[in-house]
Amino acid sequence: MQEIKLTGSEQEKQQLWAGIQDQSYGLKMESLQLDQLMQGVGFFSTKSKMS
Repeated sequence: MQEIKLTGSEQEKQQLWAGIQDQSYGLKMESLQLDQLMQGVGFFSTKSKMS
């Protein structure tokens, strides 16, 4: 199997891409948490109006 060697520039771009992916994942998790919070608030708000 042939090894692929990365030049300094390619390694830098790979690390940059990995960092962007990490940030993207973090933002998606924060967004999911906010969505869940909003759904919970909406649920309790609706329930309290029915009572």
